[in-house]
Amino acid sequence: MNNIQDIATSDTTTHKILAAISIQRKISETIDDFSKTGIISFEQKAFIEKCEIARKEIEISVKKIKLLPAIDKDSPEFIEQSEIAYDSYSKVLSPKEKRIIEEFERDHKIISKSRKMLRIFKKIKIGIARKTFLITGAPGTGKEGIANAIHRLSKQKSELISINAAASSSTLEDELFGHKKGAFTDAIEDRTGGIELANNGTLFLDEIGDVSQQIQKSLLRVLETNKVKKIGEEIEKSVKFKLVTATNRDLSQRVATGEMRDDFYSRINGMKIHLPPLSERKGDIPLLSNHFFHKQFVEYQENDDHLKHSFKITSGDFKPLENRDWVLGNIRDLKNHIEDLAATYFGWLREDYEIDRNLFHKLVEDPEFDIEESESISAIINDQEKECLGSMIKNDFKIVAVAENMSLGRDKVQSVINNALLKFGSKVEYSVESMVQLIVDKLQLEDPEQRFKLLNEIDLRFTKILSHNQVSPKIYSKELIDLVLELENIRKI
Repeated sequence: MNNIQDIATSDTTTHKILAAISIQRKISETIDDFSKTGIISFEQKAFIEKCEIARKEIEISVKKIKLLPAIDKDSPEFIEQSEIAYDSYSKVLSPKEKRIIEEFERDHKIISKSRKMLRIFKKIKIGIARKTFLITGAPGTGKEGIANAIHRLSKQKSELISINAAASSSTLEDELFGHKKGAFTDAIEDRTGGIELANNGTLFLDEIGDVSQQIQKSLLRVLETNKVKKIGEEIEKSVKFKLVTATNRDLSQRVATGEMRDDFYSRINGMKIHLPPLSERKGDIPLLSNHFFHKQFVEYQENDDHLKHSFKITSGDFKPLENRDWVLGNIRDLKNHIEDLAATYFGWLREDYEIDRNLFHKLVEDPEFDIEESESISAIINDQEKECLGSMIKNDFKIVAVAENMSLGRDKVQSVINNALLKFGSKVEYSVESMVQLIVDKLQLEDPEQRFKLLNEIDLRFTKILSHNQVSPKIYSKELIDLVLELENIRKI
């Protein structure tokens, strides 16, 4: 079995070996990075330790496989397959990979921490010298953004010219080739076509699967001769450009049915880049949502500079959107949803409504949610519960000090605090991180150390509540007993 693809898709053991080889490469990258800076971060150290453990676990299996030594482990095909294998075992990024992701976000405004998108970024950088690129993917997956990145990375002297190839043949021909004055009835002046404008730059043709046979033939001649002439003109001009095409169609199927010329397909299918749908990169949904939301906020603030958030909104606030189906439009559909959310949210703020994080999460899931009919966090806990929580944090989580300050018994203080935490928890499915954020907002805490201690305290208290189940610490009301049972069921999932 010498075929790399066969090895990559064979038994689980061999698949792990591919991952191990990728891990070894990443360990080397991390150590090289460390040697350059002389400083190693906690994340880098954790990465190295994780990779070392994985490598040791797989070493025994590697020795049993006799197929791999005969393969060139440095070949691009093998490296790509080992990366794919590794992706199925880890989402950790090496320092080099983090820099690539940061580069595409900073320079090309493509936001992603997905390893699938990372592979695409790497592929583009390695193959940027190619003359033709074919970008495929469902509508709204970001094909034009990738085309722009290819153009910028190519460092072309001229600009990127974008044309939608789904236009009618006559309109598209005119857009591509231009015309000489008098070439046809409406040709009242000369027009320079997109191909000529793209000279020394990049020509991006979207919806390439919709072009007619006539246009395919004309484009093919340009690609073969590097020359173009306007409609109605005899003189040809030399052109040199990078061609990037995009489609959501299966072009090989169109070749099979005769709708696309085989020679034209071969010419445009230089480096193929397939963009995954959001369903295959769900971890990017909160990042994209946060980006779209804050972009809208900047635009709203231009018209109303007094508009302020009542709390800091981060990508974590958009995690509920990860489980939604974004098939219709993908990123475009997500963007529309966030724009609707922003319009509603800022509309409520202009009406002087106080929106806490809990209410914001409801708006995230449903921009039409009516906050006037909802129960805010302020109504969830009473003044005594709020005071106990604040005193507990202020006194470094020492219950005796809280009891003395509030003139309450220790059991009572414990019960009040637990009841408040259970109420908070019921609003965020008992996610400790989300509860901490709610409490931080409510009590206006700014000390990072307090936040860290609070997270540990809540987690410890919930563990005790479940282990003692309604006996110790005491839970007084039936409502709160129900919340304990609810928490117990969620923790079992």
